[in-house]
Amino acid sequence: MKIKKNLLYFLSAFICMFLVIWLPFLKGSGLSIEGRKALGLLIFIIILWVTEAISFSITGLIVILLIPIFGLASFKDAIYSGFGNSIIIFFIGVMIISAALNKSGILYRLTLIVLNRVGLESSKLIFAFMGIAALLSMWITNMAVAAILLPVAREILEKAKIKPLKSNFGKSLMISIAWGCGIGGVGTPVGNGGNILAVGFLGEMAGINITFINWMKIGLPVILILLLVGWFILTRIFPAEIDALVFKKNYIKDELKALGSLTSKERKVLVIFGLAIFLWLTNPFINLYLNFPISNSFIALFAAILIFLPYIEILDWNDAQKDISWGSIILIAGGLSLGKVLLDSGTIKWIAYSFLTNIGNMNVIFQVLLIVTLIQIAKIFFSSNTASALILIPILITLAQGLKLDVWLVVGPAAFAASLACILVTSTPVNVIPYSAGYFSMKDFSISGILFTLAIIPTITFVFLFLN
Repeated sequence: MKIKKNLLYFLSAFICMFLVIWLPFLKGSGLSIEGRKALGLLIFIIILWVTEAISFSITGLIVILLIPIFGLASFKDAIYSGFGNSIIIFFIGVMIISAALNKSGILYRLTLIVLNRVGLESSKLIFAFMGIAALLSMWITNMAVAAILLPVAREILEKAKIKPLKSNFGKSLMISIAWGCGIGGVGTPVGNGGNILAVGFLGEMAGINITFINWMKIGLPVILILLLVGWFILTRIFPAEIDALVFKKNYIKDELKALGSLTSKERKVLVIFGLAIFLWLTNPFINLYLNFPISNSFIALFAAILIFLPYIEILDWNDAQKDISWGSIILIAGGLSLGKVLLDSGTIKWIAYSFLTNIGNMNVIFQVLLIVTLIQIAKIFFSSNTASALILIPILITLAQGLKLDVWLVVGPAAFAASLACILVTSTPVNVIPYSAGYFSMKDFSISGILFTLAIIPTITFVFLFLN
């Protein structure tokens, strides 16, 4: 049944693609035949992404194959504009660093240290898990953070004899992991695949260099506000039936004791991770005062290479490649190739002016509110933050440039909003991971998520307006 349904979606995507290319009213819309082909290809990919008829990574490969078939670019150019982009190197570097942090065991240790300090009060534990998820997700992939915190939370709930779906505390604790990962993802340019793409597109399409400091001066206040608001919503919608967990008093201390002192790998990865953060934060000053130009991609690759060097050897390549999401890299490469032909054919400009041209007449507050709201609605349909950014960010950059708006003020809130998907469990794999434990239902997630989304929209809007 599922195979037939996916085949139907796939064939429907093809039919819609060719209809878009040959629709009579599009022929007179001012969009060239190349533009109509690019638009048809975009519709084809969107249908496959929304229906998940085939995996995201395979859709990326299909894009690269169809671009030369449609005569939009040569196969060589399609490959180069995707895999030859420095964004790919940045993404690979960040994922290797993330894998090293995970494999070394340092993230699990840090989680236990924080929980040991917090104690076993239910409301504090919910905030602690959300805060740990946010802190870690600022620097490593959200899925890795969710995968690390899930077994810790599940073991705590099982030892406290809390049963799935029957405990408000269990619901809020597991949902706090999903929300915390999304919240933390807005904190830095490396916190989310969509952030990496947004920074890359801003540099290539608009010549705007968004440094770590530029991003974090907006991201950190958003994180702090959303952590407090999210914690308040969860503890009110799902009031804990117990004030504190009751089980073996020294459980967390015993876990820490069993880990022993920091291992050699943990110390090494902490140094490399700290060095990468230091270079990312001081990158503008290094370029300015030392006259030694290094990019964020260069730093990510440098830190990733250190992980494999003799004597350091935190990972070997066989271990690393298991934790690298090659499908995401292919998705990004295919999306970048598609983005280039959409830009070169004038399709992005046509889409922007056809649907959002009136935004230029709005007050800046309503401009940002509208953009963030539209992104949150779009996130209901897209189950990938990266896919959302690949499609929407280039359109918004082109629109802002054409209407002479502040490009960062248009694109930045959109990138932040793309990291937060809190209405449907299926909106991002990060939500699916804690859901898989069985402690909350989709209805539980949606009810609390709608309220949280209503808080996300004004928070992102007004922080950008006041701190930009």
